[in-house]
Amino acid sequence: MTEYRFVPDPNTPGKKRFRTGDLAKYDEHGRLLFLGRNDRQIKYREHRLELFEVEALILRHPEVSQAAVVHKDDQLYGFACVKNPAINADVITQHLKQYLLESLVPEVRALEAMPLTSHNKIDYSKLKEGI
Repeated sequence: MTEYRFVPDPNTPGKKRFRTGDLAKYDEHGRLLFLGRNDRQIKYREHRLELFEVEALILRHPEVSQAAVVHKDDQLYGFACVKNPAINADVITQHLKQYLLESLVPEVRALEAMPLTSHNKIDYSKLKEGI
């Protein structure tokens, strides 16, 4: 893992760079522009949070078949496809409160189906658009 994280610095022979997970590029003036992250880790309310971990907690509920979590406008939103129509967002929220600090519990929305990309993966951008 150390070898993967510390890579040769192309600008300074003999030196190394640390792979942080941030995506960036140089602009035409040589400035470094931050583009996002190559994982789904965010800083939310002073905590480092992996969105896939929150999704896994939603999936722990026996009536949830799919889950997705997005971060928009400094708010977390959780989406859950439920097998039983009697299970609503409040039930999933109470479930999450067993595992997360209350300040980290997303606003939950129950869905019949997740929007999918052409590759049958969850389309997170469409979920964000619908908020």
